[in-house]
Amino acid sequence: LVRVLDEQGKLNEAEALAVETLAARRRVMSPTHESTGRTLLYLGRVQAQKGEWEAAAASLQEALSIFRDHVAMKPELMASAANWLGFVYIKQHRIKEAEDLMLPTAEVFLQPKLEMTRKERRDVISHIAQLYREANQPEKAAQWQQALDSQARISRPVNTTMVPN
Repeated sequence: LVRVLDEQGKLNEAEALAVETLAARRRVMSPTHESTGRTLLYLGRVQAQKGEWEAAAASLQEALSIFRDHVAMKPELMASAANWLGFVYIKQHRIKEAEDLMLPTAEVFLQPKLEMTRKERRDVISHIAQLYREANQPEKAAQWQQALDSQARISRPVNTTMVPN
């Protein structure tokens, strides 16, 4: 439901529900459970969209640690947490740290079958394009912008041949 509220632009409601859900998960689940990590990821995304940079960074760092250390079977989760944390770093003008987080996993978002909505995929691809713009690499920014534009035009996933390494 947090994801649905996010997609509808109801960020305050999404954040409140994510905080409530996270508290419940922390009471009944392992602190490294995938569901706890997902809730932290969703909470961090909403916080980032609201410009709550410090809170978003904390939520996303914790989610990234869970996914990196305990949920290796779903690399898109780790990539999403790294991407959103990188986005926060871009907003904080920490471009090198954003690059170190985002670029190693960027190609994950071009895979056709991911557990992501179209909006989620567009968001992470737009973050990569923004990173390259901020890093003064207009050619790579344009390539990722092309992938983003293709996402907006088609109903199927991005063609992985559109963005080179």
